Parts: sequence; structure tokens; C-alpha cells
Amino acid sequence: MEENKKENANINNNGNIKSKTTVNNVENITDNISKDGQVKKQKIIPSYEKKNVKFSKNSKKNDNKKNFKIKSRFSKIIIFVIIISILAIIGLFIYNIYLNNKYKKYEIYNEKMSIYGFNLMYDNKSLIAKEKITKSEAIKMVISTAYNLYDISNFAPIENPTYDNEIWVKYAKEVGIVTEDINKENQNERITYIDVLMMLSKVKVDLLGMDLDIEGKPNFEDFDDYTNDEQTVLKDMVWNKIIENNTTKLNGKRKIVKGELNELLINFAEKYRTISLNRLDKFVINEEKLPYNYEEYPYVLANVNKKIYETKFYVEDAKESKTPIELYAEEKQNFQAIDGIINKYFTTILNIDYEKISLEEFKDNINFVSMYSYSDEQIKDYIDYVKANKIKLSGNVNLQLPIIYYDGKNIRARVIIEYNIESSDTLENLIFSDRLTGNTYKYNTKGELMCLDVPFARDENTKNLYISMGSINKNIAGNIRK
Repeated sequence: MEENKKENANINNNGNIKSKTTVNNVENITDNISKDGQVKKQKIIPSYEKKNVKFSKNSKKNDNKKNFKIKSRFSKIIIFVIIISILAIIGLFIYNIYLNNKYKKYEIYNEKMSIYGFNLMYDNKSLIAKEKITKSEAIKMVISTAYNLYDISNFAPIENPTYDNEIWVKYAKEVGIVTEDINKENQNERITYIDVLMMLSKVKVDLLGMDLDIEGKPNFEDFDDYTNDEQTVLKDMVWNKIIENNTTKLNGKRKIVKGELNELLINFAEKYRTISLNRLDKFVINEEKLPYNYEEYPYVLANVNKKIYETKFYVEDAKESKTPIELYAEEKQNFQAIDGIINKYFTTILNIDYEKISLEEFKDNINFVSMYSYSDEQIKDYIDYVKANKIKLSGNVNLQLPIIYYDGKNIRARVIIEYNIESSDTLENLIFSDRLTGNTYKYNTKGELMCLDVPFARDENTKNLYISMGSINKNIAGNIRK
């Protein structure tokens, strides 16, 4: 009875179940009550179904674990690649430091390579010591150094070249500097140290006309590993200090790099004076005999008076002017032409014979090398003056290398002229162009030496240089007058 009362107590008069809890805490209670007021029995879920439900939840967890593992593996790969990349960069950095330190000693040749213009002949114009060199590039560098030229097309032309340096390779083959067949396919292969030495030795003999010095035996540990011809070349190179003599291995079969080639080219060029027009010239080595302004020159010759080097340069435009050392690389290929022009011009005006002088011959010689042509009237006026005063002169001229500079307007070449008066009824205006200035210049009876800075102008169309001067008296070195 008590139990029934308790159960009935939970049911109100309308047949609804009373609840001690709030609606929010009871899930669908009315759904468990039948229409007649009886409480429905709750559906019991079998255990196997519960397991299935749990299994479904776990499968999602497993998928997440798999995705996590895949992402984790991918992350490990990325990290591994990053580590390898960092190690590779560090390794490359260390290797570059090693190479830079290894070839650092060759950097002392960079300045002279630039002064002499040798750097301009490298394919990429670079002087980085550790850079590699191809066969055709090495051949070009050797021939260019021997002739001190940037271009040989005027005497070694080639039609339809198949690669950049072919003109140099073809010429080297023709004159016997190289014997190997080098073509488009193999011209980019690297060249060995001993092969470059062999080329330089052939240049010395075949192009410079000199003999090899074969006295003494180098101290290289691997000297006996070379052929007889190679040993002969090594003897000459050591004797003339093109390469150093030491007791370690030469390792001549190694592939040469720019720093090593730079050393060979500078030593070779200075030893055999290929940077000067005359290989018999001697360079001043003793500092006490150098002019005070020697740093303004690419080199200083022993046969040029120190005072001539020390005579100040004429400056037309200070911002544009260049000293000989600044101008050398730019104009060295024109030095031969400058020398020829000077000789033709001054040989014509310093060697005058009133009995033999000819208007046509004189005009042709003068106008051929002058920037501006002289008229028949101007030349005839001088010839008539020569004949009237029975003027007979003799003289010569010498270019004072490397004193070729730029005054900001004209290139000027320093020369020494010597004139002698063989006969003349006057000492005034003896040399051509004097009368054209409107001034009167008087010369010494016995003749004299004069130092001139001869101006040259460049033709805008042909880019060729021509002499551009009036009276020699307006172009005296250290005292230029307009």
C-alpha cells in the first residue's frame, strides 16, 4: 500500500507524473508516458550496439592519428631537406673561404693586370683568382700579352668564326704556339698549368725571337715526372723567374685558374717588355733612380731621362684629363700608330733641303698624318721661304714612352726632337707651321734638343688618331701655349 501511495503520489490528478527535477534535467519524460497514463519502459540498447558506436568514435580518432602521422612524416622530410640545404650552404661557404685563402696571394697581380689592360681580354673581364679558364681563353690571353694588343684581325683575319675566341686559336695554331686541334666542341675544356708554360715558351722563341735558357735544374720534387721538352721549359721559366723555384711538387698537370695565369702573364710581360714598343728597353727597378712622380706611369724606362718624366703635364680640362697610367690600357693598342705618325711627321719637317723639296711630296707626307689638311697655298708659302733662304735642316725624333697622356681635350705624346741647321740665310721660322702662326721664332745656329708634347685628335668616323699641331714652339713640354 505504501509503495502504491508513493507511486501515486508522483502522478497528479491529470495523470501526469510529478517531477522533483526541472524540465531541463529530464529528457523527454512525456515520451515515456502512454495515453492511459502508464509509464513506458525505456528501450535498452544491446551491448553489441554500444560497442559498434564506440568503434565508430574510435575510427575517427584513428583517422586523426593517421593524418597526424602523415603530417609528422612530411614535416620530418621538410626539416631534413632544410638541414641538408643549410649544411650545403655552410659547406659551400667554407669551401669558398678555403679557395679565397688559397688564391689570395695572387691578388697582388690584379692592379697590374688592370693597368696593362690584360683583364679586358678575359671572357668575363673578371680578375677573380679562383675562376676557371678555358683552353681558347688561355690561348687568347697568351697571344694578347705577347703582342700587347686587344685585336689581331688586321693581320690574322678569320671569316665566319664558330665561337668567340676562334681567331686567337686559329692564329696560335698557324704560328705553332699550339699543336692540339681545338674546335667549337672542346674549346671550353680546361687547360693545365704546364700547357700554359709550354705556350709561353713557344711565344718567346717563335714570336719574340729569343732562345730558351736551359742552365741549372729546378728543385721541384716531381721534376723527373715531366717530358724532356717540359723539363727544358721549366728550366727556362725558373731561370728567368717567370715561376718560382722550390722543393715542393709543381703539380703541373693541375687545371690552372686565373690567379696563377695572372702571375705568369705579368712576369712574362715585364721580363720581356712586351708592354713596351721596344723589347730592348730596360725598366727602372732601383727606387733611387725613379722619378718622383713614377706612380703616374705604368712603367718607367731606364733610357728616358728622369727629368723628362718629371716635366709637368699640360691640362686643358682637369676633370677629363688622364695621366699615362690612367690612359695606358685605353690607348695602348694605338701606341704603334702614334709612333709611326710621329716619325713620319717630324722626319718630314725636320729634314729639309731647299734644293730637293717638292710641294707634292711634302703635302702628301704632312696631310697623310695630320688631322686637318694643309692647302697648297700654305705649303707653297713655306717652300718658297725655304728656297729663298737656302734652308737645309736635318733632324730626328724619339717617342718617350710611356709618356702619353690626355689633357682633357687631346691625347698628347711626349717626344724629343733634335734639329741641326746645315745651312740657312736666316734663323727665323725655319720649321714648317711657324709662319702660319703669325709669330716669329728664332732658332739656335748649332741646333738643339727640344722636348714636345705633341697633340693628337681622333677622327669621329674612323676613330683613328691624327697629329693636330701647329708650330713646335707652341707645344714645348711644360710650357704649352695656345
